[in-house]
Amino acid sequence: LENPPVYVAVNDTSPEWYVQSKTMEDFLLLMAIYNGTLGGLKYNANSLESVKPETVKHIEKNWTEATEISDESQRVFTDNFDEVISLSFDKKSFDKDPTCTGIFIGTSNQQRFDNLLENLAVEWSYISCEDEDSEDGF
Repeated sequence: LENPPVYVAVNDTSPEWYVQSKTMEDFLLLMAIYNGTLGGLKYNANSLESVKPETVKHIEKNWTEATEISDESQRVFTDNFDEVISLSFDKKSFDKDPTCTGIFIGTSNQQRFDNLLENLAVEWSYISCEDEDSEDGF
């Protein structure tokens, strides 16, 4: 196929295969976002703590969800891909109110990054700028 679906397996001993992305193009975009928010973009931050429902609602209201690459356990939001926000959700909580268990953000623009940090009520586990400060001796 020209732009085939991408399958992944869960469980090494007896793999269960499922469609990760409907197209190779969507899969590569999702992997670029994972890479960017986990350090590929100059400005990135993450938290593996629960994200308050009001913060999730704020993100839903102010950024556009990339529905072609989002699913119920990982939702991606963007502002024209100049900044990206990826939210992780606990699969066990889908039947009731989904619990957001992590947030990953990234951009290549410091002003956008500063705005994200300022406008998202999150206790960050990691902020890339702090690494730069410690490398410079500050």
